This record gives sequence, structure tokens and C-alpha cells, in this order.
Amino acid sequence: MDGGRNIASVDKRLKILTQTEIDELYAAPIFSAEDRDFFFDMDENEQRAFESRKTYPAQLYFVLLLGYFRRKPIVLSELPKQYREDLDFISVKYFKGKPVPRKNITSTERFRIYDKILDVYGLNKFDKSQQKDAFTFVSRTAATSVEPRYLFDELFMYLSTKKIALPAYSSLQTIISKAIAAENERTSIMLRTILSKSLKERLNTILTSEDSKALLTTIKKLPKDFTHREMSKEIEVFNFIEEIYPDVEKAIKQLVLSNSNIEHYALLVDFYSPTKLKRFAPEISSLYLVSYIYKRYAKMNECFTIAMLYHINKFASDAKSYGKSQAYEALSGMREKVKKAGPIMKLVVNGTVKKHDYFEVFLNKALDILPEQDIFLIGDYLVNEVIDEKKYQWEFIDQNLSKIKKSIRSLFKCLTFSDRDGDTFAIREIVKAQEQLITDGNLSDFNQQFIKKNIRPYIIDKDDSGATRIDYDRAEWWLYTKLASLINERQVNISASLTYKRFEDNLLNDERWTRKQQLRENSNLESMKADEKVFVPAKVTVLKDKLTFVSKRVMEGQNTTMVYADRDGQTTWTIKRKPNAPEVNNPFFEVMPQIHIGDVLGVTQRETNFTLALTHIHAKPNAKNKPELNLSNAIACIVGNGARYGIFQMARLCSIPYDQLRNTQMGYLSLENLRNAHDIVSDAIAALPIFKHYNIQENLLHASADAQKFESRVSTIRVRYSSKYLGRGKGLAGLSLSANHVPVNAKLMALNEHESHHMFDLLYNNNSSIQPDMVSTDNHGTNQCNFALLDLSGWQFAPRYAQVRKVLKDLFKVSKDGVLELRIAIKTKIILDGWDLIQRIILSLHSKELSQATICKQLSSSKSNSKLFKSLIEYDRLIKAIYMLDYVDSEELRDYVQRALNRGEAYHQIQRTIEAVNGNKFRAGNDDQLDIWYECARFLATAIIYFNSCLLSNLMDIYEKRGDLDMVERIKTFSPVAWININLNGIYSFSSHGEHVNLADLVKEMTQRVAA
Repeated sequence: MDGGRNIASVDKRLKILTQTEIDELYAAPIFSAEDRDFFFDMDENEQRAFESRKTYPAQLYFVLLLGYFRRKPIVLSELPKQYREDLDFISVKYFKGKPVPRKNITSTERFRIYDKILDVYGLNKFDKSQQKDAFTFVSRTAATSVEPRYLFDELFMYLSTKKIALPAYSSLQTIISKAIAAENERTSIMLRTILSKSLKERLNTILTSEDSKALLTTIKKLPKDFTHREMSKEIEVFNFIEEIYPDVEKAIKQLVLSNSNIEHYALLVDFYSPTKLKRFAPEISSLYLVSYIYKRYAKMNECFTIAMLYHINKFASDAKSYGKSQAYEALSGMREKVKKAGPIMKLVVNGTVKKHDYFEVFLNKALDILPEQDIFLIGDYLVNEVIDEKKYQWEFIDQNLSKIKKSIRSLFKCLTFSDRDGDTFAIREIVKAQEQLITDGNLSDFNQQFIKKNIRPYIIDKDDSGATRIDYDRAEWWLYTKLASLINERQVNISASLTYKRFEDNLLNDERWTRKQQLRENSNLESMKADEKVFVPAKVTVLKDKLTFVSKRVMEGQNTTMVYADRDGQTTWTIKRKPNAPEVNNPFFEVMPQIHIGDVLGVTQRETNFTLALTHIHAKPNAKNKPELNLSNAIACIVGNGARYGIFQMARLCSIPYDQLRNTQMGYLSLENLRNAHDIVSDAIAALPIFKHYNIQENLLHASADAQKFESRVSTIRVRYSSKYLGRGKGLAGLSLSANHVPVNAKLMALNEHESHHMFDLLYNNNSSIQPDMVSTDNHGTNQCNFALLDLSGWQFAPRYAQVRKVLKDLFKVSKDGVLELRIAIKTKIILDGWDLIQRIILSLHSKELSQATICKQLSSSKSNSKLFKSLIEYDRLIKAIYMLDYVDSEELRDYVQRALNRGEAYHQIQRTIEAVNGNKFRAGNDDQLDIWYECARFLATAIIYFNSCLLSNLMDIYEKRGDLDMVERIKTFSPVAWININLNGIYSFSSHGEHVNLADLVKEMTQRVAA
């Protein structure tokens, strides 16, 4: 958008797809001999349409255009270069080699043929009526998201569902551009009236410079970690935003903006400087700032909640460790202490202390023998025969009260708490305590009933008169631990946060859900359109049939990989496992001369033009005079970040000055740009002839998802310590989705996050043309809802379980006669009763109102929410049972799953190699930079995979022309995940752009070495 114009104005046609993607959709197909046999064959319906054409040229071109249409269901504006060869083939196949007419058919006749083809397949032409309906659909969808690519994908699916022939790309561009303009016009009109004068003034203040630095710059600065210093800075920002948040929230609600659009507008504030934002039209800057503040406030609440829980858990863990160590120390010396207690007891009876002596004499003599604390310790031990660890835990709390208050109290005072069940006792006590701390600075009144009975002796004392006295410092600590428990169980919510608010608040709102029938029909999901009373019972029938079939095969000895296992007198079934072997560094690549990584990126740019995606962050979308990207600088930045050098150190290693690299990184290497560039390269790999031979299963794209741990030298909000994975180090986890060797999507997450919470998000947000049908994971990718969510969204979930026996035992039992049965019957009624909620969850996910991580976090952390999700959990069990029966019955499926996981592991190995170039650790300064470094590393890996795939494609072509089919079949099995032929170190020079690397010459040299 251009800030100098009205918000409603947009470029006539937005750039949506890359040229590679446009060619993939619209370029005329090129057929091999094998393709001609398949696509120029006709069934009975097609044959009848063929015979209806009366002339030889019309019949000839009918078969030609029909074959092209079967390959790509579009109306071609021009024929491919080799169409005469295709006509010759058709002539031989259907007309006994009759000469092909020199003159082409007229455009009128061509359109008549296309009309007939559309009629054969029951498709509608994209006429004015269809165009109007499509615009209405896209306009409605734009209320969900104004991202052009999202709208294009939704429109593409809409046309497919409505059986409308795909129109020209320019027609789709026009519809989407007009729909976005209409949404912007709606927003523009409302913004002029709904913003209060005071809010406009405060928004202007945010952009105004103060001491040469705009307030917005301070607001945009995120905390590095959970330390008191960083949190104090964040609280200062919070206090400012909190004053205007009610007006901001009101404006957002009046604008009726979706979460996706709020996120989209908010991100633009990160892209633009305060100076640039001030130059925009008032409506634009206001929209961006209101959206940004709304999201920033939610992120601050999220940050404060996570930080508070982190500190509470840390102090609680340290107190527990302290209690154990002190109790052990006390117990280890107990024997000697008890020996010393003997003389104290003798003082009473041996006459050492006379009856008329004061008690102080006795006490002093006793204390000479044992210290006071040891006497109490022995007394407790003699009474209870155990050492009270909790006493020491509270002792630790007393010793660290100042730290606890400093770390937790300020965060606690910022948050607003609520209860999903309304005004409960717990919420009243929490809010009352919060008000006391805000007003008085300390607790002065605390309801004893809020303290668990077994905890009260440590917090409540009685004086000599019998009156109770509360230790308010200890009560405050108890309040924090109780609050943490309630938050983790989702019994207490933080309404303004991202993931700790009520689950229902994440779904499509009630007003939109009144149109659920329309939402279902427009969803393009068969599971949402189907009648649940037919859909669900059909799934149950599939399960019952598979139970019978699988049992029979095992009992008859047809399934030789299944084995019986007897434990505790019970018979269960399990399967034999095969070892895995990642496919990396095929020996074939050893015969290659090493190519430097800079040249690999240069060749990749030459072949894919990925820099089309690296547009300047502040440039207008279709501006004529855009800032020009320096390719050498871009490659240096990508290599520097990906190899963990950073651009400062890369400037010292190559001949490019640091300021040039810094300007390139700040101007071009946004996370969005890098991901778009990656999609271009991914799509280029998919277009190579070798790609289809990477398929694990025929006509089905099988992907895998897995997480990989990375160390970080710096601390950020997401960076965590993990003794399990990183020893004493700290770091993050990179979760990647790999399909046919290509990491089509990836994201960084904190080590305390569960990778299974992100399966749907990885699949749904994959914008490449490589779209998986099935995804496999290991145990870490499984949970209580992934089977359900992915099945209902059109994907097959195929995990590999480490303990198959346990999974089978949980789901099934074996009867006395060896028949496999469900341990607990599927409760169809529960699924049907909760189907409305299931649909609302799925449609919320697909409308970008909800992330899968939100569902999974709530589902896994709350007993009460398990009741809320019981229908989803039951449907998940149904789909899981069907899959497990397929898994144990099919050795072929198990092999597919293992191979997919091997490929994910192979990608991890190439990532390890890249990160090892400079010490294996991230050195980026904040979370945004960490994302960019990780994305650069993924881009390097994919560029290497592209380079190797190009070599294999060219090599396969050479051997096909030679007629060496055995070698061709061998090449089809080679993995492109290899780095033995890539030089990642050495002298970094990025000026050549790989111009001296000729793929044809390289392949020729490889064939000569192989022959030798």
C-alpha cells in the first residue's frame, strides 16, 4: 500500500504468484513419450465427444486439447512448442498416421472444442455471472484475511468446488485486488468516525519523536529474557499502553477485524519506521497502530504470564531441591544427634538438676549438649520418624522473599484474571490480594480457607492466647503457587493474553457462527460439508471391517510381521521393527568436484530467480523505481546468518563492507521475504523431472515432521535451558516439515513447547506448491487430537510409535480365540453430540482465528477442558484405531513411514553440517533475528538440495537418451540430500554468482568419472 493515497486505493493487479508458480499453473504442458500414452488415451464419454466432431482437423485437435486439459484443467491461450510432435503421435494412434494439416484450427473452433471438453467434465465456463459470484466469495473471505496469497488459494479451491474452469491469472488478480480494495474501503470509512479524539492524539504521540527517538521505537523493543531488568522495561511500556487499550479494543471490535487481518496490519508496523508511518494517510497509520497496539498488549500479557509461571516454577523447584538436601543432611547426622540426646534425658533423673533449681539451669545444660534447632529436630523425628522436607522448603522461601517479590509481584499486579465459571471463590481471593498489593504494597488480609489444610501449619501460627497469626509473606508465596496451578489447569484465565484466555474466545464468534451452514459450504472440506449422521457411522464401519480383516489375516498366518506377546497372563499383539538408515551423501556425489556454497546460491538464483521475493521492505508493491538488490550482498548475508557467523563476522571474512551487508539485511531479508524466496526454490525443485521419482508412495506425497535442538549463545524470551538435550546449555527447537527431501515449512519454538502442538500449523501454513497428503512423526508428534484435526482437514496422519505394544494394548485387546477387539467401544453418540464444537474448531483453524497450538495447550493442561473436548478426543481415538490397524497389517505402510522419517533425519544432518561451520550456536540478538538466522540456514539447505536435484535431473536425461535404463532407475533412487560435494568453508567470495559453474559441463564430467 502507498501511504500517500487513500487507504481504499490499491494497485489494479496485485502480484500474488511467482513466475514459477504461474508457469506451473498456466504454462502449456510438455509431454514425454510415457505422458502421451496416458494423457491422449480416451474413455467412453471422451470418445463420444471426439466422434461428435465431424472433420479430421477438429477431431485431431480435440484429442490434443483434451490431453492438455487432463494434465492442466485450463483453457490454453497458446499451444506448446512441441505440439506438432503431439499431433503426429495422435495421428498415428487414432488416424493410422494420416498427415497432420499444416494449418492450425481457428480460434473459434478451438473455443468450440474447449466448450465440448468442459461439457464432458461437467465444468462451467468462467462467465460474468461466475465472476460476480467469485468476487462475492473473495470479498467475504477478505474479512478473514487480506493476504493476497491466502485469498488466491481460497478462490482456487472455490472454483474447484463449484466446478468452474480456471480462468486466466489476470482475471483472478483483478478479483482479488478489487476484493482487498473493497475491504480497505470499508475499513477506511469506519476509521474516520470511530476513533475518538483522545485516541487519535495518543496515536500521534506514539509516532512523535522525543529526544530524537519516537515513542514507537521504545514500544517495539521486546524484552530479551525474564530478568527483573527486562521485565521492568516491559512494564513501563505496558503501563502506557494500558491507558489507551480500552479505546483500542473498542475500535478493533467496531472494525470487525479478524485475528489474521489484525496480525497482518500489526506486522506492517514492524516493517515501517515511525518516520515512514507518519507519511502515510491518517487512516493507514491509525489502522496499523491500532492493530499493533492490540496485538502488542496481548503479547505483553502472554509474556508476563509466562514469565510469572517461569519464576514461580523456578523458585518452587529450587525450594524443593533445598528441602531435600537439607532433610538428607539432617537425617544423615541423626544417629549422632540421638546419642547426644541421651545425656539430656538423664539430666531429669540422675540428680544433676535438683528439683528446686530453676528451669533455666536445665535448659542451659541441655543447650550445652545440643543446639536448640537439633533438639527440635530430634523431637520431630522421634514423634514422626521422618524429616519434614516442607519445613526446609518454607525456610528457603523465607530466605528468598525479596527475590520472589521482586521477580513475581510486579508481573502479578499487571495481569487481569478471570474464571471460565464466573465469579468463583478462587478468583475473588486472587483479585482481593492483587488489589491489596497494588494499593498498600503488602498483604494485610488473607482468607485462611484459601489455604490448603496441610499447608496451614506453615503459614498460620497461634499465640499464647490462642489467636491465629498469618505470616503474610508466606501467604503471598502460597497465593502465587496456587495461581500457577489454576492457570496451568486453565481454571483461571488471562483474558487479554494469546493462549491463556478462555478457549471459546479463540473460536469463531457467536455472530459468525450463526452462519455456520454457509461457512461449512464454503470451507472446501468434505468433512465439514458431510452429514455427520452419515459421515461418523461410516468411519465406525470402516473400523469394524478392518478389525475383522486384520484379525483374520493374523490368525491365518498371512501377516508374518505380527507377533504374539504374553505378559502377565494377557495376550497382546506387537510388530517386529526394522532399523532405520537416513539417506545422505550418496557415494555418487563423491566423484563430483566441490562447489562453493556461494556458487551454489549463484546457480540457484540463475535458475530460479529467487531474488524476486527479496523486495525492499519499504518499497511500494508495484513501484517502477524500486531499490535494486545487490546479489552478492544478499548471498553473503544468507550464508553469514545460516552458517552462524552473522553479518558482522561475515564482513570480516569476505570483501564486502559491513555497512552494505547491514543495509541489505535490514532492507531485504525480512522473515516473510526469506520464506517467499524459499518457496520459489521449493517450487523449482518440484518442477524438475527427478522430483516425481522422490515420491515414497505412488500418487501420494508423504512428508515427515520432526524437531531438532539448537544451542544459542544469547538469551531471549524463547531461549530455554535444557539439561536433557543441551546439557548446561540453552537453546531452541527447530520444527521442520520435509516432503520429498524438501523442507517445505519450518518454525522455531521454545524447548518447553511440544512439537505435536504445531502439526496442523506446519501443514496449513505451507505456501509452496509441494503439498503433502500424508505426514509422519515420531512419538513427539502425537497427542490426543492430531489424528482428528488432520483427518478432518484432509490430511492423513501416520506416526511411528516407539512402543507399539503399549499403543495397541491401550486401543485393543485379544480375545481367548485370538480375535482383535476394541478395548473400549467407540462412543458414536459422544462424537455426534459434540459435532457442532468439532466443526467450530476446524473452521476456526481454517479461518486463521485459532492455532493448533492453542487447542493442544488447553487440551493437555486441563481436566475440565477434557470434558469440553471429549467429542474431539473420541473422534481422534476412532481415526487412530483405523490407522493402527493399517499400520500393523501393512509392512509396506510401515516402510513408507520409516522412509519419510529417515528423510526428515537426513535434513537434520545437513542442517547440523551448516550450523557447525561456526560453532553450532545462534548468536542473534533477539527472537526476530533468531527466526531470520534459522530461515537462512533452511534456505542454504534447500539451495543445496535444489543444486543436487538439478544434477540428478540432467544426469537422468543423459542416460535416458543413451537408453541405459538400469542407470536411470539407479539415479531415481539417489537422495539429493548431500553436502560432500559442497564447500561450506574456505575463502568467501560472492562476486562470481556461480557464473563459472555450468551444470551441463558438470554432469558431463560426472558421467565420465562414473564410467571410469
